[in-house]
Amino acid sequence: MGRLLRKPLGGIHTADCQIDADLYGWAERLRRDNAPSTVRLKVRCARTCFELLGRYDPEGVVTEDLDTVYGMLPPSTEMNKQRYLRYFGDFIGFLTGRDVYREYESVCRGECDTSGIGCPYDDELDDWAEWMVSHGMGPMNAGTHRGLARRGLLHLLRTHPGIVPSDIGADHILEVSEQVGRDPGCGNKVANSLARFAEWSGAGAVQAQFHDLRTFGIWSSRVFSGKFGDRIRSYYDHMIEFRYRPSTCQSQVNSVVYAIRVIESVIGDFELEDITVEDLRDVRYEQDRVSELTLRTYLTVFGQFCLHAIGRNPYSDRLMRWNEGIVQSRIFLSDDQWAEIVQNADPTERIVVVLGSLMGLRKSEMVNLMVSDVGDRTLHVCGKGHGHSGKESELMLDEDTRYFIDQYLEYRAGVLEGCGDFSYGRLIVCDSGTNAGKPFTPEGIASMIRRFSDRLGFRFSCHCFRRYYATSLYEDGVDQNMIRIMMRHVKLDTTLNRYINVNTQRILKAQERIGGRMRKVLTA
Repeated sequence: MGRLLRKPLGGIHTADCQIDADLYGWAERLRRDNAPSTVRLKVRCARTCFELLGRYDPEGVVTEDLDTVYGMLPPSTEMNKQRYLRYFGDFIGFLTGRDVYREYESVCRGECDTSGIGCPYDDELDDWAEWMVSHGMGPMNAGTHRGLARRGLLHLLRTHPGIVPSDIGADHILEVSEQVGRDPGCGNKVANSLARFAEWSGAGAVQAQFHDLRTFGIWSSRVFSGKFGDRIRSYYDHMIEFRYRPSTCQSQVNSVVYAIRVIESVIGDFELEDITVEDLRDVRYEQDRVSELTLRTYLTVFGQFCLHAIGRNPYSDRLMRWNEGIVQSRIFLSDDQWAEIVQNADPTERIVVVLGSLMGLRKSEMVNLMVSDVGDRTLHVCGKGHGHSGKESELMLDEDTRYFIDQYLEYRAGVLEGCGDFSYGRLIVCDSGTNAGKPFTPEGIASMIRRFSDRLGFRFSCHCFRRYYATSLYEDGVDQNMIRIMMRHVKLDTTLNRYINVNTQRILKAQERIGGRMRKVLTA
């Protein structure tokens, strides 16, 4: 067919081919009321439809041809496909005077199937339409609802002879939405209008029930599909049978589905029968997308699901204790790794490393730091907690940390001079890209450190610097309660179990001391 457009705004290129000539004439007509881009779009859609149809015969195009073109259009949204067909119909109407798209739409929505069929409830439908008008609805909208409800009623009377409007339930409405017309949107419109009429006739709140059923259908098609779909559906039915609330059952199933995704991301494809305690330990130690408490909840629900599905719970407190004292799942930096990080960091990355590993700041605390918070010997920090500022603390600044901050302030001044000051007084600002000169978000800092980690070739995150801070204090012999205060923790248990890494050498020395004590006792 050749290219559709030969000039940016020139419309159709005239050629010997008849379709080019007709499209050119249509484009000239469209130019009177449409922008050039709209003209090009309509012409392109019409040409594409004829190419998919395989022949150029505007007089011979019928509704079945539009249905054929609809099935051949590339995968896209329903709205986009309908736009192609509408412009295709507009072009045929320009040439022949027939509204073929309107004919196609009528067939799809079933209007031609019901126009000549009598309905035993036409009088009630008329009364309902008058009632809607008397309550403020426009006559045209009321008539539309009446027609849609009538079509739904005719469908129900064919499938459920003798049904009366007051006996229509949500399951009947759902049936109508799924089976009326070839256009899903049409089925929903008919169903909603029929539900309104049924409620007016005394059927109860069927519209709300229908929406709940449809929502459940969408949810169930998502969670009850895939490899474990049948077993998950059985687990859901089992909970419903034991009279759990539907919302609780859906929440439990969602947790099972998410747990399966987390497990697959760590150990790959698996069978429920093959899951072992060691597999779940690997999941615990190697994933870092959710908190440990959340993961424990997911795996607990997953264990209950396995107990129902295969009769065995691989996650059990008796077999797998979630020992907070074992912190293998957390990443702790060695001194050599920390030195490599500092030496290879750019100025923005370095200030994050310094504030995390020398001051113990969280990334959320770093992004809230103002330049005015930096004093001669103190650093004002707005930390975690409730309220606008959270817990506020005055931390002591040592000379080395102050030196790094002064270096960064000089670099920051150069960044803001080059791209403009959009920092709102924040200490740490972006130094490149479209956000240059703007303050960081916690997610932005986390992403920056993640990219830095990928660049160096070993794993670490922002929170690793805070763990390094606590472990360094412990290795230097600082009192445990003092470490808790410096970490700004309420409980000492949090500091000891989550932030301090006791290295193997210290454990070996402690074991040797107790062994030496036993020898002394036995030889005395």
